[in-house]
This record gives sequence, C-alpha cells and structure tokens, in this order.
Amino acid sequence: MYQYSLDFFIKIFKVRLDKAKNPPDANERIAVLIEDITENFYLNICRGLFEKDKLLFSFMIAAKIKLASNEINAREWNFFLRGPISEPNIPEDDVRPDFLNERAYANLWSLS
Repeated sequence: MYQYSLDFFIKIFKVRLDKAKNPPDANERIAVLIEDITENFYLNICRGLFEKDKLLFSFMIAAKIKLASNEINAREWNFFLRGPISEPNIPEDDVRPDFLNERAYANLWSLS
C-alpha cells in the first residue's frame, strides 16, 4: 500500500549530508550521518503512514538496527518469527505460573 520512490530517498539523503553536523574525525562523521539519516528517514516516512501502521514500522526499524549490530542473532529472530522448532522437555515437577497458558510456558522453556 505504501510506496516511496528512490528519488524520495535520494533527496532526503542529500539534504542530510549537507545539514548534519560535520566533525573532523571520519568515524565520528559516519556515526553522526547514520544517526541523522536514520532519524530523518523515520520521521519523513512516519508522516505518510496511518497511525495504526506507525508502531509496526517503528518495531521493524528497531529490529533491523538490532540485527545489523548483532544485538539480536539470527536464531533469536527466527524464534521470534516462527516459535520453537520442537517441544521442550519440561520437568514433570515444574509448576507453571497461573498467568501463563500452556503454550506460552512451553515457548519460554524453549527459549531458555
């Protein structure tokens, strides 16, 4: 439903290259540009989204940032997307808390 052109992204990118802070160190400059461009892309795209879609978009951006920086590994991400691969071996004497249903408790065991 949402479509953004490459021209849209190029225009924002060029503007941010000019307007972002310009520290003398190259590594600092790159860090500043990454933060500035990410924030401005987010703000510009959110302006065109329905309210109901903004939270999902925010989550997807945050997840991609965490995946790219290896703060979330591929195994954890796949668990989040698909759930456990097999049934966990929950000890028979283990007591499930009342606030969790059977499936949620089994998923927590699998995750651990």
